[in-house]
Amino acid sequence: MAVKQQYPSWEEIAQLTQAMVEDAQRGEWEACGAKAIQRQQLLASYFAVPVAAAQSDAIAAAIAAVQQSDALIESLAQAEFSQLKNEVMQFTQERTASRAYYDTP
Repeated sequence: MAVKQQYPSWEEIAQLTQAMVEDAQRGEWEACGAKAIQRQQLLASYFAVPVAAAQSDAIAAAIAAVQQSDALIESLAQAEFSQLKNEVMQFTQERTASRAYYDTP
């Protein structure tokens, strides 16, 4: 007897995407990345079978929503990166100043 493969629903993908956004908003980047991998696997499974023509408009809208969420996550990540970059630059400047002060005879 063949085992019927169960494909994920789009609702699962949408919920996972929302969880990714929430992780990104909290700055939980490792959790967000892990969910991104999981979502990629769900998407691959979802699109392993053809989508019915009657669903194509709904799927297109759902894909657009995921793309919007991804853009938000990317902008949050960029903001976090900029903040971290500034903190590293400030630390480097302070270290350089400290060395200059303490290394003078």
